[in-house]
Amino acid sequence: MIGQRFNPGEVITFAYNKLGTSDKSPVIVIVSPLYNGKVHGINVNYLTIIERKALLGIIDKRYINGLEPFPHVKLLVESKSLDLDIKVPDLFWRKYVKQVISSDAYRMYMPNMMAGIRQMPDKKIILTSRA
Repeated sequence: MIGQRFNPGEVITFAYNKLGTSDKSPVIVIVSPLYNGKVHGINVNYLTIIERKALLGIIDKRYINGLEPFPHVKLLVESKSLDLDIKVPDLFWRKYVKQVISSDAYRMYMPNMMAGIRQMPDKKIILTSRA
């Protein structure tokens, strides 16, 4: 079961087989591996490069320096960086992430529709996945 295999802040990719979905191969940063029966995450395929850098800085403080060319975003991210102890995923999105990311990338996935799940060991994949 996915909820037992992954943790918030990890990056995964998978095939999503739900009818009517626009992204059949999402790359997501897990917000909650299982909350109310769904996997909650931020689909980086919907983010601009600066939003990806901001997200990377939020989930891993080691990457905040990548925001040097964007001091206003860096300041926001520094104030929002935290250990990912997420109790309510959509609240985390609204309170911490949405303030620095304007794209509507928060998604919920049905675990039984996810196939070929792979963890991406290097979080920098966020910067290079397809847009």
